[in-house]
Amino acid sequence: MVLLGYLFAFAIGSAIGSFLNVCIYRLPRDLSIVSPPSHCTWCNELVRWYDNIPVLSYFALNGRCRHCGTPFSIRYPAIEAVNGLVFVYLAHHFYLHPGAAFEPMMMLISGVLCSALLVVSAIDIERQIIPDEITLSGLVIAPVFSFIYPQLHKCGGPVVGRFTTLLGITDYPRLCALVASLLGMAAAGGFIYVTGFIGTKIFRKEAMGFGDVKLMAMMGGFLGWAGGIAAILVGCIFGAVIGIAIWIFKRESRIPFGPYLSLGCVTVLLFSPHLKRLILWWQETVSGGIREVLT
Repeated sequence: MVLLGYLFAFAIGSAIGSFLNVCIYRLPRDLSIVSPPSHCTWCNELVRWYDNIPVLSYFALNGRCRHCGTPFSIRYPAIEAVNGLVFVYLAHHFYLHPGAAFEPMMMLISGVLCSALLVVSAIDIERQIIPDEITLSGLVIAPVFSFIYPQLHKCGGPVVGRFTTLLGITDYPRLCALVASLLGMAAAGGFIYVTGFIGTKIFRKEAMGFGDVKLMAMMGGFLGWAGGIAAILVGCIFGAVIGIAIWIFKRESRIPFGPYLSLGCVTVLLFSPHLKRLILWWQETVSGGIREVLT
C-alpha cells in the first residue's frame, strides 16, 4: 500500500508537471494556458491523450512528434519527472513514512509553491525573465494561505511577536500568521532589493532584476522573514558553487538568479530540520575547532 501511495503521488505530480510545461512554454509568449489544447508547435497537430502520458509518452515516441517527426525538448519529461519526485517526497514527509505528521494543508501549500518555483526556474533559465503571472499571484496567495493555515508560520518568532503585541492581535493566530506573511514579503523582498542596488553600484551594471525582488517577496510570504532571508543565503551558496562550475566549463558570466533562489526556498521549506542539524554541527565542530586554534 505504501508503494502504491508513492506511485500515486508520482502520477499526480507528473501530471501536474505536464501542465507546468504548458505554462513554461506559453507564459513568456503571452499565450493562453487554457486553449488551444496541447499540440505540436511545428505541424500544429493536436497531441492525443495517449501521446500525452507524463514521462512515458516521450520515450514511447522516441522524443518526437507522431505526425511530423519533429524532436520534442528533453525539458518536457524532465519537468514532469522532477515534479513527480517532489510530490513523492511530500507524500513521504507528510503522510507515508512512520511517524509522519499528517498535515494535508502543508502538503498542498508545499506542492503549490514547489510547482510554481519549477515554472519560474525553467522560464528564467530559458528566457531570463520571471513571469509576473507567478510572482504576483503568489504575493496574493501567500497571505491567504497564511490566514487559512496559521501553522504555516508557527507563530513567527519574537520579531513577529513584537508586531502582533503592538497591534494587539496576539490572541488571534490567523491575524498573527497574516502579519508574519506580510513581514516576510517586506523583509525578503527588501533584502534582495538592497543587495541588487549595492551590486549595481559596485559593478556598474544591473546586478539583480526586479523580477528577483518580486520572486523573493513571494517566497518570504510563505516562509516568513527568517525563512526568506535563509532562502536567500542558501540560494547564494547554490549560485556560487554552480555558477563557478558553469563559468569554468562554459565561460558564461551572466547567470539567472531565479533558479538559485528557488532552490534556496525549496531547501528551507522541505529540509529545514537537516539545515538546523548542519548548522549545529558547524557550530560544534568547525567553529569550535577554529576557536581552539585561535586561543
